[in-house]
Amino acid sequence: MLDIVGNQKVIFFLKKEAEKKTFSQSYLFFGPRHLGKFSVALSFAQEIVENGEKNNADIIIISPKEEEKNGVMRIKDIGVDEIRQLQHWASLYSSGRGCKVGIIDDAEKMTVSAQNAFLKTLEEPPLNCVFILVCHNKEKILLTVVSRCVKRKFNLVNDMEIRKIAGIAGNSEVLSFGALGRPGMAIKIKKGEVIFEYNRIKEELEKIIKNNLNENFIWAEQNFKRGEDLLIKINFWLALLRKNMLEKEI
Repeated sequence: MLDIVGNQKVIFFLKKEAEKKTFSQSYLFFGPRHLGKFSVALSFAQEIVENGEKNNADIIIISPKEEEKNGVMRIKDIGVDEIRQLQHWASLYSSGRGCKVGIIDDAEKMTVSAQNAFLKTLEEPPLNCVFILVCHNKEKILLTVVSRCVKRKFNLVNDMEIRKIAGIAGNSEVLSFGALGRPGMAIKIKKGEVIFEYNRIKEELEKIIKNNLNENFIWAEQNFKRGEDLLIKINFWLALLRKNMLEKEI
């Protein structure tokens, strides 16, 4: 089964489940983004269906779709139609010897109607079918759904573990700070999949603090479409401000 940086208690629990082959009907993996929740869910699913193939008919993944509107990419909600697709798939026979596994990624993007439809599946679960919900904000999932799941929280990872990803690279300290305890983000920064330049981002924050309101509105309009790069930048600013506040208190 897949091993990840950090959250070894969760990995240990799932490995034991796989060894005993005593699977619960539904699991909920929750915690901040970029901790490996979906990767672990997929790896666990492959263990459950007793087939390591990535393209497996006994594994279905439901996730929000992207759409472009007015030049901006938006994430659509998961609606009732997608849940009905999941329910139909769950009613079919398994193609292998093991169970079937349905994964709902970004599960908090389910509409209330979709969650209620899914709740009916949990109340009358199909045979030999396991469901794994992956979410970043558990509070957006109906309590009636949450209560029927085995819950496993993924926590932020300490800097020592994050720096292992950077290896002996000279920028390991910068990488770990920019990752904010998220191994997946550290990997993206290391690979250059997202932009992270420590000094430039720090200088930009200082400039925004000094700017007037109109200048900051212009900045926001120019940067609105930058997606994940902007999210990283904002998270970094929050961490930097918190760090400065703590240093002043000391």
